[in-house]
Amino acid sequence: MALIACSECGKEISDKAFSCPHCGAPLRSSAQSPRESVASQPKKRGIWKWIIGVPVVGFLALLAFGAYISGTPDGRERGNERAAIDLCWSEQSRKSNTSGGARFIAGACEKMERDFREKWGVSP
Repeated sequence: MALIACSECGKEISDKAFSCPHCGAPLRSSAQSPRESVASQPKKRGIWKWIIGVPVVGFLALLAFGAYISGTPDGRERGNERAAIDLCWSEQSRKSNTSGGARFIAGACEKMERDFREKWGVSP
């Protein structure tokens, strides 16, 4: 910190001061008060926008993609076939079935799953 002479009153003041503490004369024509200089600087958002923002945007994109896929005719058909397979297995697990009936239903459910894998290339 260096001391300089004020251009108005001639007293020594800091070269970092925005105005003379004795007479109030501004030191620089473009000088701003400390509050004005802080207010005019852009806000720093930091790393938190990346930590929180990227996963949220990614989740929303996947959600939109999933809604698009399930809204297509193929997506609806695939969903209906999965629901039929789930219903088949829930019927197979009922206690009221005889052992032969449960085996028959299990065979039908397994065939539905095989057909699903062959048609769509993924497990139900």
